[in-house]
Amino acid sequence: MSLRTLTSLLVLGSTLSLGCFGGDAGDDDDDEEEEDGGNNGNLDTDGDGLTDSEEEELGLDPNLADTDGDGFDDATEVDSGTDGTLCWSVPEGWPACGANAEAAGIEATGWAMGDVVEDWTGDDQYGGTIDQYDLYGMVVVIDMSAGWCGPCRTAAEDAEAEYQHYKDDGVMFMHVIVDDNSYDGAVTDEDFTADWADEYGLTFPVVTDDSVNGYAAPYYNFYMEGYVDGIPAYVVLNRELEVVDWWNGVSAASLTSAIEDNL
Repeated sequence: MSLRTLTSLLVLGSTLSLGCFGGDAGDDDDDEEEEDGGNNGNLDTDGDGLTDSEEEELGLDPNLADTDGDGFDDATEVDSGTDGTLCWSVPEGWPACGANAEAAGIEATGWAMGDVVEDWTGDDQYGGTIDQYDLYGMVVVIDMSAGWCGPCRTAAEDAEAEYQHYKDDGVMFMHVIVDDNSYDGAVTDEDFTADWADEYGLTFPVVTDDSVNGYAAPYYNFYMEGYVDGIPAYVVLNRELEVVDWWNGVSAASLTSAIEDNL
C-alpha cells in the first residue's frame, strides 16, 4: 500500500469519526447548549431543584431559590401547590412577609384611619408567635374578643367559614383575645387561645399580647384611644397595612363589604 493511499484512509477515518461522535448528537441546538452550560435544558442556576426553564414558565426567579422570600424554596412550594411568587402563600405555618414589607419601605404612621399600623408580635394558639408585618400584602381582619363576651363567641362560630371563603384571595383573619373568662382585662389562662381555636375550629391566628401597658397593642391603640368602643371590635387593614375600616359588634354586612372593597 502506497503512502498516499494510507494517508487518504486515515483522513477518511477521522472524518467518519467526527461525523458519528462529534458536533450536535441530539435534536437540540448547539447555541442553546452553550447558553445553558451544555446541560441540555437542565440548568438550575439557583440550586432549588427546578430547572431555569421550569421556573420561567411558572413566573419564578431562576436566580433565587426562594423567589418570594417566605422561607420555603421554590421546589417545595411547587410540590405543596402553593404560589412561590406570594410570600403569604406558604406550605405551612403563618405568612412570612416581613422582609417584603421592609423592602417595600413600609413605615408605621399611627393607628388612626388611613395610618400604617405599627408592627407588633402576638403569641399564637400553638405556642409560637406572629408579627403584624408578616401579613404585609394581605387584607387583614383583626377581631378583638374576650372569652366572657357572648357576641364575640357568636362571631367566632362563623369566622372559620368566612376565612376559608376569602383566604385564597389573600385575606387573613386574626382573633386578638384581650381577656379570657376572668373579667380582669388579661389572659391568665395559658391554654385559652388554644381552647378558643379548638372550640371554634379556627385555623388562622388566635393571639394574645400584653406589650403596651399590659394590653395587646391593637386593643390598646384602637380601644383605649377611643377609635372603637366595646367588643367584639373589628379593624381591617389593606395590603399595605393601612387602617381602612373599623366597627363594633357582629355585622356580616360590614365584614363582607370591608373585605370586598380591599381585595
